[in-house]
Amino acid sequence: MKKLKNTAAALTAAVTSVVISVAANAEGGLAASKAVTGTKALLNDISNILLVVAPLVGTACIVYFAVRHGAAEEMDQKKWKQRMIVAAVSVVVAVVASALINVLVGYYQ
Repeated sequence: MKKLKNTAAALTAAVTSVVISVAANAEGGLAASKAVTGTKALLNDISNILLVVAPLVGTACIVYFAVRHGAAEEMDQKKWKQRMIVAAVSVVVAVVASALINVLVGYYQ
């Protein structure tokens, strides 16, 4: 628990220092700084890639798990069915996260 608190404190300090340095070095306002525009472009690119890759990989995993489920013994079928459910939920979470990133980036434009 102590290690987690120390890590959280270090992460908070690092983020605070980055935010302060960006605000101090932003010429013409924070929105025009290279750090903000670069971060916005990076998040937009990650969101677009996630929107394409997550359903493809998730579908491939679900198909693989379904094949293994069909070929498995009765005891192992529960495990493969659970993996299919986890893969489907993961795809939904990834697509929702991508949409959320797009919404957040849209506020900066």
